[in-house]
Amino acid sequence: MSTSEDAANFPFPAVSKQAFLGLVWGSLAVSAAFLLFRAYVRLSVFKRFFTDDGLLLLAWVLLLTTASLSQSMIDDLYLIFGVMVGMVPPPTNMLDIVWRYFRRTFAVSLLNLFSLWSIKASFLAFFYKLGNKVKGHKTIWWTATVAWFVGLAISVGVQNYKCSIGTREEAIAFCTTKSYGEFIYSSLRLQAACGVITDAFIMAIPIKILWHVQISARSKIGLMVLFALLLFTMIIAIIRVTLSLRNKREDDSWIYVWAAIEAAVGIIVASAISYRALASRERKQSAYTGYTEHRNNLRYEASSQGNDRSAAHAGKPTSSKSSLGGKEDAVPLDAIGVRSDYDVVPAG
Repeated sequence: MSTSEDAANFPFPAVSKQAFLGLVWGSLAVSAAFLLFRAYVRLSVFKRFFTDDGLLLLAWVLLLTTASLSQSMIDDLYLIFGVMVGMVPPPTNMLDIVWRYFRRTFAVSLLNLFSLWSIKASFLAFFYKLGNKVKGHKTIWWTATVAWFVGLAISVGVQNYKCSIGTREEAIAFCTTKSYGEFIYSSLRLQAACGVITDAFIMAIPIKILWHVQISARSKIGLMVLFALLLFTMIIAIIRVTLSLRNKREDDSWIYVWAAIEAAVGIIVASAISYRALASRERKQSAYTGYTEHRNNLRYEASSQGNDRSAAHAGKPTSSKSSLGGKEDAVPLDAIGVRSDYDVVPAG
């Protein structure tokens, strides 16, 4: 948040206090439901958790913390903006309120940043084993990983520290200038660019697998859906920055609401991938059940035919048709094959 000599440049928060809390906690609750579904799939299919699960849980815990901090600072947010646009008179302890707000917004911004990049790390951990048999997979994976480290370092480096470290007077003196508002615009754009570029590198991993591996049409469709979901997270990041910086000065309500939504969407997308593993397991179980029933039927029919032949040799009457039909319809058992299609599901 920043102030300005020209109060008209500041929009009053576009998101109401009730909508702010509803969107932040609502997105958190939805992401929690998807995270629980992911945990159920992991335990049902693999009987254990993996590195990407831990990273995604870390992202959700960080998001929960930012939601709690956002609720604790919401009254200060609307009071400060109300004072700046002339809607309410400044209270006697205005400087203390501004100083407290600066420190809490810094914590929210930094924790939300680490939540987003933990989600990206979860995708990298997921894709590490998905295509480890594909030629060139590790090269592109390590390229995406380097992009992740560089993007995170830049995003943390351009974070605003002057408004939360040091004395109250120094912080307020710097953070009430026009140049600080311009710094906020530049840093948000740079952080968004680093996130989108890193997402593009991560998205190249399933594209590499899809392009070079001969797999079933169903598996290709699954990878294409995954590609679309990753693209959706990039779109959300672009929307967040566009809506937050649509005025001459930043709207903190949009910044923190969309930051929470972006992180929640990332968790939802990462968790939705687990449905692929659950569906694959159910298809294989269904195929195995069908194969077992078919094999048992063949054994029963072969046994019945053998009993009829034994009865004929003993001089007993036999039925005119065997259970496998007449001679012209009979099929040798060694000519019967069972086709099984398998989908490769990554172990983590």
